[in-house]
Amino acid sequence: MDLPGLLAEHAPGAPAGLGGCRNSGSPYPCCDHDVYIFDGAGPDNIAVHGKETATIHHCSIKEADSCSLARYVGLDIISDPEWELQTMLVNIGERKNAIYSDCMRNSLVNSLFCTARSKDGPGPFAACWVKCAAVYLADAIMLYHGIRPSPAHMLQDFHGIKGGRTGSLFSIVSECLGMERATPVLLNRMSKSAAGFSDLAEGNGRSSIILQRRGTSQRPRF
Repeated sequence: MDLPGLLAEHAPGAPAGLGGCRNSGSPYPCCDHDVYIFDGAGPDNIAVHGKETATIHHCSIKEADSCSLARYVGLDIISDPEWELQTMLVNIGERKNAIYSDCMRNSLVNSLFCTARSKDGPGPFAACWVKCAAVYLADAIMLYHGIRPSPAHMLQDFHGIKGGRTGSLFSIVSECLGMERATPVLLNRMSKSAAGFSDLAEGNGRSSIILQRRGTSQRPRF
């Protein structure tokens, strides 16, 4: 993707970087282009540049939330005219362990909250609350092991963690989310539902990315 061209079109002159899977060195075709623009301009939006689509995250250079800061670890700088972003990333690197620990605690609290909500009654959303609890627990496990959470790489990352209590927790998360049972056919069918829910809940065009990645998902091989 022409990232400088994307920035020139959507946020000229603002500090920006590429995060997510695309700067991890081993992205899958289904991995999104997560572009972080530090302009404090508001909610995330979907941008189309050429034939490719990216998620633009509008952020603040003075961000203090630990789970937001955890997403910036390893960010590749695209634009930083005043060196503000470089300074911020150096500070994040020095505090990485503390940031991950705080975000891990927040994820565990959110997991407990979702679990409690699932017990409120046998309503139609009980199963959804359970899955949300499992996702937060998965994030907490990754952060505990110093790994930035990534849904596309979660199964591979889990299998890279050896032994101990983490193994049993992974089994619970995997069973709840059906990670081991996912197939290209199933993912292709589920993506249509996910796109519909995205339009209903967000209405920001993210469904176009879900449908664009349909059929390109890959499972790690072991």
